[in-house]
Amino acid sequence: MISIYIFLVCGLFFAAASKNLSLSTKPSTTIESLSNAIEAGIQSVESYARVQPGDKSLLDALIPAVDFVKSKREQQGFTSHDWKELAIVVERAAQETKSLIAKVGRASYTKSNDTHVADPGACAVSIILHAISDVFAKAAAH
Repeated sequence: MISIYIFLVCGLFFAAASKNLSLSTKPSTTIESLSNAIEAGIQSVESYARVQPGDKSLLDALIPAVDFVKSKREQQGFTSHDWKELAIVVERAAQETKSLIAKVGRASYTKSNDTHVADPGACAVSIILHAISDVFAKAAAH
């Protein structure tokens, strides 16, 4: 059973990210807009959910995502290959949460603290960003 906590924290992230995108008034590249939106989402999660990198949460997948996007800022736009690579980066980061000890959420209250299970929030973010990346990769290829 997936905890309601995951939905709340993911909701915080996506609400802040979408608000950032909708309130953006200056013209910017896709890369700039995307990195600013992800950063706004990360700040919201850190602020409201009191989650930090390394706590075995969705942030452990989002921070590598924003770092990857920022590394592409010199380009004019994301290529199809960049979108596919972003999905891989986020999936790898989500899987790497298996080695972390949960410090937040329901998993932090259990005594067994499974280190062989990836964080559900990080996996959810990975699935969502993979779907978004697939759409934009197809669009960029045409």
